[in-house]
Amino acid sequence: MKKFLIISLMLCFAEIVRSQNIVAGEYFFNTEPGIGNGTAMSFTAGDSVQFNLMVNTDGLSSGFHQLYMRFKIEDGGWGLLHSKTIYISPQPQAMQVIQGEFFVDTEPGVGNGNAFSISTPADTVQENFVLQMPDLPLGVHTLYVRFKNDNGQWGMLEAKSFLVCTDYGTIANFSTTIHEDVAFFYNESQYQDNVKWDFGDGNITTELNPSHLYADAGVYNVKLVTYNECANDSIIHTVEINGIKDITPDHSANTNFILATISGVGFADNMEVKLIRDGEEIIGTNVNSNGNNSLTANFNFESETIGLWDIVVTNPGILCIRS
Repeated sequence: MKKFLIISLMLCFAEIVRSQNIVAGEYFFNTEPGIGNGTAMSFTAGDSVQFNLMVNTDGLSSGFHQLYMRFKIEDGGWGLLHSKTIYISPQPQAMQVIQGEFFVDTEPGVGNGNAFSISTPADTVQENFVLQMPDLPLGVHTLYVRFKNDNGQWGMLEAKSFLVCTDYGTIANFSTTIHEDVAFFYNESQYQDNVKWDFGDGNITTELNPSHLYADAGVYNVKLVTYNECANDSIIHTVEINGIKDITPDHSANTNFILATISGVGFADNMEVKLIRDGEEIIGTNVNSNGNNSLTANFNFESETIGLWDIVVTNPGILCIRS
């Protein structure tokens, strides 16, 4: 791959010979090749020129170099050399991770930890390691890990604290069943002494197997946290409480036809929509589902009873959502 250096240049004719155009230029690195034998520059001739010069640095070693430039005027004369010091950075070498080591609490010295192998050496490694831990007293300890590349260099230490105790840490898990707007939660965790539930609507409890009545339809992230003296754990499950959240518009004259948008949770294709009041019904027509959370329906309010009506959404044989 070729390497280039871009330099911004501005030159005036007065720098060389007054009242003549600058018509050519050349550059070279480090060693004088002789006038006219450098690498030519391309620009539009004029009594002053301003341009960006792309300098080919291919083949130069890393380190400091001297860039020289000179310019020619229209009568064929060359001006004085201009110089600029540049630095070529060394190319980074691609290293592979080939080995790791770990120790607990006390630094044994680089290379003296408990070694473990890398299954497939590469410049980036992501895999699970099973580390055989030494016998440790109860309490908090710190695990240190570092890795070595194929050039023999060790990387920085990475540390993680852990607790040694007489029991297993907890493993949180639960399942859920839902009946209308009530969710029943079944704790299926292991090794817990205490639990805390966050129902996702601002309510919490420490009951082992709670139920919860949701005030509104919606999708809720329910979190269970389990505790024992060794450690705690948590898990989040999503629950959907079917129901109607809103209808827009929510009012109309009894002389109108309207297209209503109904938002909520649990909608599906082929649902039936109607408004009810004291035995009267207004059946929605042209009902269309826009996914699980929205549907539209047409209502004819001509000559209907004035007052508040309830909206009912039904999936025949499966679901009835009422508001």
